[in-house]
Amino acid sequence: MPGWKWLVVVGLALSLVGSASLVWKAGVAGVLPSRFTTHQDVWIWRGAFALMALGALLHLVGAILTP
Repeated sequence: MPGWKWLVVVGLALSLVGSASLVWKAGVAGVLPSRFTTHQDVWIWRGAFALMALGALLHLVGAILTP
């Protein structure tokens, strides 16, 4: 598989993990009602956004490198 496809796949996977952790921790009304209550929760929130940003960046680089 070409390198650009790996970038796209890894970027999408990181974004998925980040968004899933936000849903798990922040909750969706009626699905996972939870709130950020501890200092650790804030770091999970920041890490999730960092994963989503890194995933978006890798996906963008992979999309630019497509032939």
